[in-house]
Amino acid sequence: MDEPSKKSLKELREELVARVDKTKSSPSQRAALVYKILLESDLSNWDVVCFCAEYLGLMIETMPHIEKLAKELSQLVYTQHYLMEENILEQVKIKPVDVPPS
Repeated sequence: MDEPSKKSLKELREELVARVDKTKSSPSQRAALVYKILLESDLSNWDVVCFCAEYLGLMIETMPHIEKLAKELSQLVYTQHYLMEENILEQVKIKPVDVPPS
């Protein structure tokens, strides 16, 4: 008797993505919405990086699975701020780039 064909991991992943995309905006689509708002501000790239690190730290309580990476990101940001401050490009403002349509 032939064994029924099994779907590959790639096929299963594609099916999952298609199913979820039918009901929810993707992470890149959600990011594009925030990016549009940021473009209207006078924030620098560094301001946004700092915000992202701090915000992810705040999310640890409700998303404990991100704790390790959020702490690593925060450590990188603070290392940059205190030990490599000459490389912080505070004057580099957020620039328009191609973002996926929302």
